[in-house]
Amino acid sequence: MSYCPFCNIDDEPADAIQSSRGTRTARFLSRTWRGIQWFFPATLFVLIPKCPMCVVGYIATFTGIGVTMTTGEWIRRGLLAICFASLALLVVRQWRRFARTRQMLAVS
Repeated sequence: MSYCPFCNIDDEPADAIQSSRGTRTARFLSRTWRGIQWFFPATLFVLIPKCPMCVVGYIATFTGIGVTMTTGEWIRRGLLAICFASLALLVVRQWRRFARTRQMLAVS
């Protein structure tokens, strides 16, 4: 069975496609999740405060916990590292998927 990632068409008989509604739903959810997972680290990256004093203020406002400026700086750097790492992971996944798709199209 071959699968085209661009048009979502399988080389299955029509009756098999009609009987496998669950796989189409799973594919739709998979594609939706692949699109949504870019949203979270990008939004967090945009919303991270740019100074450690703002990080300390947000932590104190939302949790009631007081932290030092040094801790606020480490938290900010940690959030930036997590954002960059998750975005890099998503880029690598997308690149591999793109390379695999190109390889499948070249073989066809």
